[in-house]
Amino acid sequence: MGSDGVRILALEADGSLVEVWRGTTFEADGQRSRVATVEFVDPVGDGGLEILRSGKLIDCGDDCFCREGPIVERFETLFRWSTEEGRFTAVP
Repeated sequence: MGSDGVRILALEADGSLVEVWRGTTFEADGQRSRVATVEFVDPVGDGGLEILRSGKLIDCGDDCFCREGPIVERFETLFRWSTEEGRFTAVP
């Protein structure tokens, strides 16, 4: 897996957000590549941040490291903070 232009998330000691990061991920597997953006979002506007990963699965043919080509599938996954697990977990 590769990544481009990632900014780091920093938190104050009280848990308040100082900076959010946004990045692009790239995964190549045979004739397909998965390109996605990963960013913190606040969909309900209450200050509670969630992670949104969205992108596309591309058919690359013989070029397994392509970033453009026919789109096989689009995907989107939202992750919320789980206090019980102490990490972000995918929302079903």
